[in-house]
Amino acid sequence: MGPPPARDAFTVYDAAAGHLRDHYAGVNMGLLEDWLTEGRAMLSGRCEGHAPCPMALGQEAVETVVNILGDPHTGVGWGMTVAGLRQARTELRVWSGLLTVMTAGGALQVIHVDPQSPAARAGFLPGDVVLSVNGQGDKNRLQGRLRQAEEAGKAFTVERWRAGAAQTVTVTPALWPVGGRPSLRWVEKTAVISVPSFVPGTGRDFNTLMTIAAAQGASGLIVDLRWNPGGSADECLTAAQGLAGDRVTLVGIDRSGATRLNWRTSPEAQAAHARTASPWRGPLALLVSAQTASCGEVLAYWGQQAGGTVVGLPTRGALSTLANLFDLPGGVLSVTSARATLDGQRRYPDRVKPDVTLGNVLGGFRGEDAGLASALDLVRKR
Repeated sequence: MGPPPARDAFTVYDAAAGHLRDHYAGVNMGLLEDWLTEGRAMLSGRCEGHAPCPMALGQEAVETVVNILGDPHTGVGWGMTVAGLRQARTELRVWSGLLTVMTAGGALQVIHVDPQSPAARAGFLPGDVVLSVNGQGDKNRLQGRLRQAEEAGKAFTVERWRAGAAQTVTVTPALWPVGGRPSLRWVEKTAVISVPSFVPGTGRDFNTLMTIAAAQGASGLIVDLRWNPGGSADECLTAAQGLAGDRVTLVGIDRSGATRLNWRTSPEAQAAHARTASPWRGPLALLVSAQTASCGEVLAYWGQQAGGTVVGLPTRGALSTLANLFDLPGGVLSVTSARATLDGQRRYPDRVKPDVTLGNVLGGFRGEDAGLASALDLVRKR
C-alpha cells in the first residue's frame, strides 16, 4: 500500500464542489456553478506562492460558498466523519439526561429531562432553575460547569430553584443515550410530551407515549418541539403518523427530478401504521420556536394539519428540503439534496407559522413557561 494521497486546499475545495454539483437541490441551484467557479478563482489567488497550498485555505473557501448558499440544510463541519456522526447518534455517553437553556433573564432553566435518566432519578423537572453546580454559582459559566461535572462521571451536587424554594440534590451521571429521548409528564389531566431530537427510536417512543397518554385518559396533548433541531426523516414521519395517521406523506425529489424518498411506500411507514392503532383525536397543541428545525418542523406541520394549534414563533425554515452527508478530506459536508414535496409536485412550506405567536416564553429565575401556559389554556378550552 502506497502513501496516502497529498491533501491541500484544492483537494478539499474540489471534493466539496463535486458533491455540490452532483447533489445540491436547494433554491440556488441556478447560481451554484457561478459561485463555485468564483470560489475556486479566489482560492487560486490566495494560494499563489504556496506549494502546497494549506488545507485551511481550502476549508475557508468551502465555508464561503456554503455561507453564500444560505441553505439551512447545507453546511460543513471539520474534524469529523460521516461514520462517526452516525455512530454518535446511537451511542451512549456519560451525562445526566438533563437539557438546559440560558433564558433571556440570565437563568439556566431545565427544558427536558430524559425519562429514567440520572437527572430523572434525582427528581429534576422541566422548569427547574439551576442555581449552582458543586457550590459554584457564576451564572455565565453554569452550563459549562454542568457539562464538565457530567463528563467527569462522578457524583456532583446541584442547587435548583423550584416553586419559590432552593433545593440541593446529588446527581450521579451514567452512560446514557445521546440526543435526548421523548418524555411524558402530566399537568393535571393534560399530557405533555417533550421531543428534544429525532435519533433512532424517537418515532416509536413518541407514539408509545401518545398511546399511554390516551389510555390513561388525557384530556389534551401538548407536544414540545421548541428546542428540537431535527434528525432522521423516518423518525419524525413515524411520529407524525401518530398525530395525522395515514395522511402523512413525503416525496423527496432530487436535482434531476427523480424520486429519492416516498414515505408512504417505505417499510418504515408500514411499520408505523402497524404500531399505531389510531392517531390522536383529542385537543392538541404544539410548541415551536425559531430553533425548531428540519424534522422538528415536519412533526409540527403534520400536527397542525391534523387540527392542532401551533404556539410560539415561526420555525427555522428547513422544512421543505432533505439532506445527505458526504465525507471530505478532514470533515463532513451536508448537502440539501432533495426537495420535500407532498406528492412529487406540491412542496412542503418553507417553515411552520404559529397559530398563536409568543416570543420570549421562559420566565427567568422563577422557572415560568409562558408558552406551556398558553398551550395548556388552549387545550383546556377545546
